[in-house]
Amino acid sequence: MPNHTGGTRHRKTVTESEWAEAYQRLVEEGEFTRAWFREAMVDCNANGPRNFTTIGGVFKLIGIAEYAFPGTYTKA
Repeated sequence: MPNHTGGTRHRKTVTESEWAEAYQRLVEEGEFTRAWFREAMVDCNANGPRNFTTIGGVFKLIGIAEYAFPGTYTKA
């Protein structure tokens, strides 16, 4: 996922294991929240806090989650 900041191109990533961890949280707990993301997925958050929105957005796009309210995606 390219990101342009200050004229320099940076690449942000979400690893396969991070996708799996987020998916497991969504399925088992019925929600994927920014608070949980910050606490449990420290490296992914440090790489880019927008990674939360990216993961939730992809989950929504493929039909497994719904955007409930700011900072929360729920199982569809």
